[in-house]
Amino acid sequence: MSVSTNTSCSLQEVICHGTLRDSVREYLVWLLVNISFNILLSIIATFENLLVLAAIWRTSSLYLPSYALLFGLALSDLCVACVAQPVFITLQFLIYTNDGLRSCALDKAAVFLNIFSSKVALFTLTTLSIDRYLAVYLHLRYREIVTNRKIKLILPALWMVGGAVAATSFLAITVLQWTLIVVESLCFLISLFVWIRIYQVIRRHKAQIQCQAQAQEQHFNMVKFKTSASNCVFLMFAYLLCYLPLFISTVRLTINLNKSGFRLLIFSYTAFVLNSSLNPLVYCWRHHGIRAAVNRILKNIRCQAQDD
Repeated sequence: MSVSTNTSCSLQEVICHGTLRDSVREYLVWLLVNISFNILLSIIATFENLLVLAAIWRTSSLYLPSYALLFGLALSDLCVACVAQPVFITLQFLIYTNDGLRSCALDKAAVFLNIFSSKVALFTLTTLSIDRYLAVYLHLRYREIVTNRKIKLILPALWMVGGAVAATSFLAITVLQWTLIVVESLCFLISLFVWIRIYQVIRRHKAQIQCQAQAQEQHFNMVKFKTSASNCVFLMFAYLLCYLPLFISTVRLTINLNKSGFRLLIFSYTAFVLNSSLNPLVYCWRHHGIRAAVNRILKNIRCQAQDD
């Protein structure tokens, strides 16, 4: 029974045959470069996301549902930087040093955390898109219906669903493959539908503004909404840009379980974790409130350092 054609076993079982480690032992120089880059990204992402979390937590004006979702996204990125990446880095280092571990627990953890972190981020971004649609669809009723309390209940639910999706890596490969295809397709279709509807609403509002006397107030509100909506688009674009190599390698791996597929999976994961470092930059670039709060925190840190 060939590993490359067997789909009745789980991906975790295939990994325990040593395929993941054997796939990159011939590329030790590139592996060392990848380890170094991952360490750098982990440190940068940890620092950046801690700043964002502190900025939102300490700024009362940011206690809004949309910022609560950004808080959840930053928290998931912090978990990637502090948990998923260190596990992945340790695994790569053991491969580089040719340390023959008897257990494949680290390999399993790396795969599980990879799927879990990518899905939690995708679910949070999809929820952000829905939130922006509800903001323009519900209009004045938005703050009454979409509350911080509800968002605090939604975020743990997204993490639990992400864990359930990641758990399919312990089932047959075909189950994992179709779970990922269905989940990711559903999220992208929902986001696409939402943004089409948002575009239609914006066009309708623009036409109404030209015909109404109190255009000034509505125009201001629509400009503010367009800004927040475009911020969400930038985050989704950054995610897709970083996740696409990992998605392609995962699809390729489920079709043919060979060493080159595992090798591509390891290096494409680095492109995905880059997203955890890019998101805070997007927050500070596109969100004035977060940027101002982060600047205050950095200023306080500099002042305390000078005093010491």
